[in-house]
Amino acid sequence: MWKKTLYKLNPLQARISDLLNEGQKIGLIYIDIVDFTKIEELYGSSTCQLILKILSSSIEIRSKEVLSSSLLNIEKLGGDDFALYMHIPVTWNIPHDLAQKCKLLRKRLQTDINKEIKNSVLPQPVQLHVGFSLITPENDRSLPSKLYTALKEAVTFAKKHTDLDFYEHLVEFKQILYEKKLRTVYQPIVCLKNGKVFALEALTRGPNGSYFKSPLRLFDFAKRAGLLYTLEKVARETAISSLPSIPEGTKLFLNIDPQVFNDPTFSRGYTRKLLENKGISPWNVVFEVTERNAIEDFAAFEATVRHYRQQGFNVAVDDAGSGYSSLQSITELQPEFIKLDISLIKNIQQSKVKRTVVETMLSLAYKLGAKIIAEGIETKDELETLLQLGVEIGQGYFLARPNFPPPAVSDEAIFLCREESSKQLNKKARFTLGEITKRNITLVPTDTAETASQYFDEHPEANCLVILENKRPLGLVMRDKLYHKLATQYGIPLYWKKTITNIMDANPLILPANTPIEEAAQLAMTRQNHKLYDEIIVTEDDNYLGNVSIQHLLEAMTYLQLELARFANPLTELPGNQRIQKEINDRIQNGKIFALIYCDLDNFKAYNDFYGFEMGDQAILLVKEVLLTALNNFLSQENFLGHVGGDDFIILTGIENYERLCQFIISEWDRRVPELYDRKTRENGYILSRDRRGNQFKFPLMTISLAVVTNKYRKFDNHLEMSKVVADVKKVAKKSLKSCFFVDQRKS
Repeated sequence: MWKKTLYKLNPLQARISDLLNEGQKIGLIYIDIVDFTKIEELYGSSTCQLILKILSSSIEIRSKEVLSSSLLNIEKLGGDDFALYMHIPVTWNIPHDLAQKCKLLRKRLQTDINKEIKNSVLPQPVQLHVGFSLITPENDRSLPSKLYTALKEAVTFAKKHTDLDFYEHLVEFKQILYEKKLRTVYQPIVCLKNGKVFALEALTRGPNGSYFKSPLRLFDFAKRAGLLYTLEKVARETAISSLPSIPEGTKLFLNIDPQVFNDPTFSRGYTRKLLENKGISPWNVVFEVTERNAIEDFAAFEATVRHYRQQGFNVAVDDAGSGYSSLQSITELQPEFIKLDISLIKNIQQSKVKRTVVETMLSLAYKLGAKIIAEGIETKDELETLLQLGVEIGQGYFLARPNFPPPAVSDEAIFLCREESSKQLNKKARFTLGEITKRNITLVPTDTAETASQYFDEHPEANCLVILENKRPLGLVMRDKLYHKLATQYGIPLYWKKTITNIMDANPLILPANTPIEEAAQLAMTRQNHKLYDEIIVTEDDNYLGNVSIQHLLEAMTYLQLELARFANPLTELPGNQRIQKEINDRIQNGKIFALIYCDLDNFKAYNDFYGFEMGDQAILLVKEVLLTALNNFLSQENFLGHVGGDDFIILTGIENYERLCQFIISEWDRRVPELYDRKTRENGYILSRDRRGNQFKFPLMTISLAVVTNKYRKFDNHLEMSKVVADVKKVAKKSLKSCFFVDQRKS
């Protein structure tokens, strides 16, 4: 109800105040002449004075006719501006009836003016701007402020919108906001590794059956009407208050127009208060900034975003790839999440270009420490292609449609995610071409086709010959292709005595020995059809090492998958101890200089005891996620990640970036670890549990200790010797009370 204030009201204001206190609504109609200043410049002040006199008289008569007893007052604001105040009858259908009254009033006023001046020098009929606004009995602002705002709105709408149907919709729109009739539906954002819900995106809808049911119409109209801030505020409040109970750690994505960051009510922490009332941590909230809306001042916007990041909020750039400013939005904001536009995802299985763009975005995201989310996944084929490309998070109708309450992920999508995830994880182990290469007889460029044919006749098991020049591969001759050429009508005369360079494939697939076999298979299968089954030439230091047949390659991949299935850790599906030992021993035996990073959580037992084994598993999976993010940020063929067991992991990497890698891991872990705890524990900063002796103790939030050992200055003969040194270094690292890394500096 309207509250009386201490300032003195004039008679009109007093009357309006009384009506508002009674729960009635007030209409304000604004009228002025289109291009009045231009008319004065062209036809003089006397013509303008005549028009104003006619208009003023007509308003006195016609407003009483059209508005009858509802009219409260007519106010001349100066120049050609008039304001009419009226109370809205309770029987009115406000949007429709008020808009119709304004249309009728404008029509009669324009008729009166143009009838009176029909013999004047004006070549065109006089047109009027007419706009209106509505004052409702809200109690959060003073009456003068409400009157000023209403007049400002009416003037703005009159000048910008000539179609009075706009006003009809405007009143309906404002009523929706005032009564908070917005609906929120939630669409799951899915972790494509396991098919589980990673986050929920809150999507705003208008009331069912209304003109504003469509979200596009709702937000487009808000921008036209200058009410975007208000709409966004009500939408956020509805999205947060409507959110049902969700699993701890599930993120909430809130769509934010970049302009809204300038809203004072937003920056004062209004959203954070709503979240606190709901028991939601900022750590689990992502502001999704749509890329379609241009950001004019990136420096100011980035500073604002940084302010929210400091409070724990994350940022996502939406619609990446849909407009020219995608890369600028990403590079300037460095978001935690990049959402690929549906235009990139639709029918991606049919477009090599789209797949290449997504692969490029994945590489960019890894280097920025961000995560890619593929939007608009609507078919099985699209999902399978994205899984094969390595996209880890997705959203779309094939996974789950928006609804309230939040729907479950479809069973078919979960099955596909888990099946493909198992295949992709198995590909992560390092099994290279060099390990399956066989050396063949080679020829030199001066040898002839006759020599090649004789060799194939004498060695029926051989399928190819490699032509070398100074130990380096120059070309490849496949048995079937040689015979095909020679079997043509003039094949023997043309090629028999000529050098093999005239018949060889001068552009065979040549790969280094350290190429992972799964990568080699992918490259082999993307060749032209007539080369699909040609053997792969393998080199070491650019010199010929041997060949690998496609059959041998596929057999090796099958064997690798079986081995990985046998020895992978069942929780993380990362290579286990046997694979770790083999990796270390192989590097030592091959004379590789590398760094071993042993990763171990501090206070994990207390966490596991307090929250239970299931949450303990989630902590271990978070370690894996953090380490993979770090390795993706420092891409190298030397990187290897293994899971020793429990909360212990092993990283093998080159010695160039291991310090920066450790710093990244610590920073990322300390940023992510609060997600694992409930709000009260985060505020306290500790868990009250018992130590190994049974004594009650305050255990801080988990930190991560990294023990680093390299073979740069000391020699190791096998993994056992290296493990002993790691154990010593780990003891030193774990003495710290915060996340840290400690490097073994000893040379003997």
